Amino acid sequence: MNPVLGQTGLLRMGLCFMDTIQNIHDEIDRQTAPIENIHADRLQCRRGCCACCIDDLTVFDVEAEPIRRHYPELLTRGTPHPPGACAFLDNHGGCR
Repeated sequence: MNPVLGQTGLLRMGLCFMDTIQNIHDEIDRQTAPIENIHADRLQCRRGCCACCIDDLTVFDVEAEPIRRHYPELLTRGTPHPPGACAFLDNHGGCR
């Protein structure tokens, strides 16, 4: 523990950092929306189209924290997914 910041200071820094990451994600979404709109007719992702949604991936802590933040119930009470499938797929191949 940092003696200057203490535990509360570290918590605030962590939350501030995650808010900054979320702001970056939001800005990327905003900047890429026109490209998505231009190519919308060629984007094939839809409910049930989940062959590329696999669990053979790892995430960094900075990627895992928003998952922990936004999906605590799914992480603690979610039903197991088929082996090899993304943990966030529901029984119909949709993203939960």
